[in-house]
Amino acid sequence: MKDTGLSADESWLKTLEQITLKRIADPDFTVRQLAETLNLSERSLFNRVKSLVGTTPGDYLQEVRLNQA
Repeated sequence: MKDTGLSADESWLKTLEQITLKRIADPDFTVRQLAETLNLSERSLFNRVKSLVGTTPGDYLQEVRLNQA
């Protein structure tokens, strides 16, 4: 594994952002689909996003959509 200088949390957040931005144009993209893409349960996704970002996954998706608009 190469050292990119990112912590595991930073790397996970980067992955979350990439997946979200790739699928954000799909208005039917849901938190459930995001969790499945990340191989997490919805509860695990909720807990991880809440602890790292400070918001819920639903609010995170909404914020990204608003920023892209």
